Amino acid sequence: MLRLSLQDLVLRVKICKLGEVEPTLLEALDAPSSKNIRRAIDSLKEVKALTNSENLTPLGMQLAKLPLDVFLGKLIIHGAFFKCLDASISIAAILSSKSPFVNTMGSNTQKDLARLSFKKGTVYTSRASRYGGRQRQFFTIPEEYDINSSNDVIVNAVIAWSFYPKLLTREGKGWRNVANNQAVTLHPTSVNKQTDASIKWLSYYHIMQGRNRNYNAFETNAVDDFAIALLCGEAEFKVSRASKHSGKDYMELASNQIIDVCRRSVN
Repeated sequence: MLRLSLQDLVLRVKICKLGEVEPTLLEALDAPSSKNIRRAIDSLKEVKALTNSENLTPLGMQLAKLPLDVFLGKLIIHGAFFKCLDASISIAAILSSKSPFVNTMGSNTQKDLARLSFKKGTVYTSRASRYGGRQRQFFTIPEEYDINSSNDVIVNAVIAWSFYPKLLTREGKGWRNVANNQAVTLHPTSVNKQTDASIKWLSYYHIMQGRNRNYNAFETNAVDDFAIALLCGEAEFKVSRASKHSGKDYMELASNQIIDVCRRSVN
């Protein structure tokens, strides 16, 4: 059990209706600590997969059905709403696999050039082909859900929304984690290491502590200000009982309006 994602286990406990999460997991042979269980529950509340009373939300119900972590699950679900499903699935497949770059002695310069120029370079072909297999496991994509995959502004906005609160803001020449106010640097292999100074926000997938005790952010992407304002953080709306439209209708309407904003920002 200790080798599995605790977030995934919590969702399985809830969807299988096995009882309270913490007592159930503490009965396992290799039980996780209470501290780690609480941390997993809190993180699921933060991404709106669980309510404050630890019940599954509609989003949590869908995430529990997907064979990947909650942030990548959100990326696929949000990608469907914003009609960039192919891009979302491709990114989820890549982030749930090992890096395609081979670590060989004396080839750091070549690897950096390959990353920066988006060439195949040192990409390990068997791993790259595995991404396609992972991608096919998720969905067969209807055309109407994929009209925005080539729009980088929309795709980046969806990534930021899905990974929130994994967000960095520029501070001087460095970056700061919005979630915990911690100073963060970008990993030397990141193509965003030399990003334009006009970029004020980056979303990230994970952070690791390096040998020099600095915290390095991995899998980052630039996000526009308006995407942060429109999608990230708290928002609430209520649907009147007299309304002829469902919450799903309003969600679709809102996503279409945000897509229009993204398109106008590009033009």
